[in-house]
Amino acid sequence: MNKKINNFMLFIGLFFMDLLYSSLVVALLQIAGINIMKMSLSMKYVSLILIDISFMLILYFIYRKDINNEFRSYFRSFKKYFTFGFKFWLFGLVLMIVSNLIIQHVYPVGASNEEAVQESLKMFPVYTVFASCIFAPFVEEVIFRKCLGKVFNNDILFIVVSGFLFGFAHTLASIGMGLNQMLYIIPYGLFGCVFAYMYRKTNNIFTSVMFHFIHNSILVTLSLLSVGVI
Repeated sequence: MNKKINNFMLFIGLFFMDLLYSSLVVALLQIAGINIMKMSLSMKYVSLILIDISFMLILYFIYRKDINNEFRSYFRSFKKYFTFGFKFWLFGLVLMIVSNLIIQHVYPVGASNEEAVQESLKMFPVYTVFASCIFAPFVEEVIFRKCLGKVFNNDILFIVVSGFLFGFAHTLASIGMGLNQMLYIIPYGLFGCVFAYMYRKTNNIFTSVMFHFIHNSILVTLSLLSVGVI
């Protein structure tokens, strides 16, 4: 029981670190006399990416034994893991599209999270691509699947809690924007449940990381096309 409580407290700590880490590091650097916001655009990109990489390294250090073993296992049996993950990614995609369409039929306003990504792509395309396609898949899967998975023995409970906490994290910025925005916890949460199922059934974090990467990369590419960046 103590171990599960410790893992839950670690999850809480990592969840809030994910939300605040970058801002805290930028603030500390500014106190030290390094103002990232006044740097050239290219140096700003490099600095923000290095800050994100440092957080990824913290997560890697915490779970390095599991991550190393699962990385080797994933690429030894790539076809098996990829085939399994692909089927459930398609299923998750259908769930997300259908739930999005239902929400937009009732409240014809897009998700604020997606709009924020599109705005970020216009202003900081290089950093946003890295953050969406590399940083988010690794960090979110480690926190919501690897870390939270050590708290629950019951598969169904883990999948539901992991999925909808993931959905909540993606709609957190929408609090106060109305019910229509908070309803987007459903499509994000359903996809989070699919990622949690992938992880639980394969016991390999790279199954969900891979399809989180693929999913985000497709969405980012479509967004880049829609905003005219490419």
